[in-house]
Amino acid sequence: MFNFFKKKEENKTVEENKIIIKSFDDFLNYLKAFNISPYNINISKMIKQIPENPFISSSLDRMQKGFYPIKWSVYEGSKKDKKEKTNNIVYRSLEQPNALMDTTDFLYYCYLYWSIYGEFLIQKVKLFNKYDLWIYNPNEYTINYHKNNLLLGIESIELGIGKKIVGKELENFTYKKIPNLYSKTSGFNQITSLVLLHDYYCLISRWNNNLLKNSGKRQFLILLDQLGTGETIEKIEDKISESSGADGVDKPIILTGFDEKSKIHNLDFSPRDFDYMEAVTEIRNITSNVLNVPDLLIGGKDNAKYNNMKKAKKALYTENIIPACEQIKSAIKRLFYKDLGVKEFIDFDISNIEVLKDEQIDLINALNNSEIHTINEKREKLNLDRIDGADEILVKGLPNTLKDVLSGEIEPKESNVSEEDI
Repeated sequence: MFNFFKKKEENKTVEENKIIIKSFDDFLNYLKAFNISPYNINISKMIKQIPENPFISSSLDRMQKGFYPIKWSVYEGSKKDKKEKTNNIVYRSLEQPNALMDTTDFLYYCYLYWSIYGEFLIQKVKLFNKYDLWIYNPNEYTINYHKNNLLLGIESIELGIGKKIVGKELENFTYKKIPNLYSKTSGFNQITSLVLLHDYYCLISRWNNNLLKNSGKRQFLILLDQLGTGETIEKIEDKISESSGADGVDKPIILTGFDEKSKIHNLDFSPRDFDYMEAVTEIRNITSNVLNVPDLLIGGKDNAKYNNMKKAKKALYTENIIPACEQIKSAIKRLFYKDLGVKEFIDFDISNIEVLKDEQIDLINALNNSEIHTINEKREKLNLDRIDGADEILVKGLPNTLKDVLSGEIEPKESNVSEEDI
């Protein structure tokens, strides 16, 4: 019925009907045969119309505002004891990636392409004492893998300007992609869902505008008990037409001249306001899931209290922005692996983000009340350096350690000082 599979030709043997897959591209072509969707994805149209879509545009705005307070830099040392390394070619490259962008602008494009397309490509161009960094829109390049063995990685990169990158030149590029096989066959990831959602939003918006204009004509079924003349029927049709639509909002429809046994049936339906609102709510919820932005931040009103909004802002970082930053960091680290020293690394700082500071305060309070952690264990959880003589558990309210009390070497003494001692 759907013509998914064609019938086997009678002249061919079973061996001739086998599908032989010799390369990864053959496998992808085989998968394309199962794509029964008739929908054509119009990416450029959606990108131009994003400002008209309140949910996609507000989601991207939230993502941008959340990403910009994050500070990126090059550090030296360990994670807990790190110092910023400014006299470094990698630092100078990140500080001014190119003539058009600063650090945050450049890395935000990485984040944007990763969130929407599920991939991004970065190129470094060597200058005198730094690199220029350029990021490519996924529509501007084609990644070609080794045909014989996918594990060998990228064989070549075709740029939109007609240039093909092969061999040692590939070391000046880093490519990051969500390992989604279907997105490899179709070329896009979340963008497909966003296009469908945007078209749905446009559809219900047009429908709602028609309702607001009251541009529809009423539909009636009139059953006459006896045969009416052509003139009578024409007058009735004109009367209904004149009293319907935007021009007849305040005009009542009065139909006379019928026999008592004649019947009038209303064939149209009265659209309800919440039909449109329910559709808008569904679009908002699905957009929230696709872009991984809490729906409360893009207009959701359910439980929109202060504490819930606070949790939603925190979730935007913990579930969306920070994991994406980790992926971006790993890609840039791979690009500069020859330029970084032994103890040098690229990292981002989120300590200045207000919504995450409360989490740190809660952690400090919890550790302060804990009786099962040593001082150094508590400091380690707060990313602080270790100190000498702080590896024993202290007994609460006493100046002794738990080990001393249990061993019996020291008799517990209260730390409270009486007035007589003074």
